[in-house]
Amino acid sequence: MGGVLRAWVGARVGGARALLLVNASGSFAIGLLAAQTGTGAVLWMFAATGLLGAYTTVSGFALVTLRQWQGGAHLQALGHIIATTGLVIGGVALGLWLGAA
Repeated sequence: MGGVLRAWVGARVGGARALLLVNASGSFAIGLLAAQTGTGAVLWMFAATGLLGAYTTVSGFALVTLRQWQGGAHLQALGHIIATTGLVIGGVALGLWLGAA
């Protein structure tokens, strides 16, 4: 289910922006879910591992970034690394904060 949703976002947004969007939104959802259910709950196992694990993609991020770098778009690749890292950590933090509120 998560993979299908990622493919849908990818078809509409495309490229590195799609991966940035799914990884940031998935990280936010994981943070929110962790704050609401805890990481040992059955819902956590299904949603975080199954649904959101298939929705987000580290391997896709790595592939797009490496292709950018190999294609000579070094600043774009570095920007993608910085943006993704900041947004996924920030997304989890925001989700945890909102979920605990």
